[in-house]
Amino acid sequence: RQDCPYPYVCFYQGNGKTGQYKDVTSGYQSVGRSSSATSIYNSRNDDVVYVRYSDGLVVCAPPKKQLNLSRYPAKSITGVRISSSPKC
Repeated sequence: RQDCPYPYVCFYQGNGKTGQYKDVTSGYQSVGRSSSATSIYNSRNDDVVYVRYSDGLVVCAPPKKQLNLSRYPAKSITGVRISSSPKC
């Protein structure tokens, strides 16, 4: 996506971007207004992204992929973690 350049991981609600992150961390970062995001785009070349929900569910987005989160509509996102691992 043009509005999410490397090295960012971007969160979207519909077509509007709600947040972007770029730091590899050992723990989860707070997502603020991205807690109800419907998709994310991982622009990173060789890092995966973990998205954590309020009920403990964690989903993973591989490098250079968009992930549709709308299958979890009743759940709230509580954190994001970028890992230097190339695979989920």
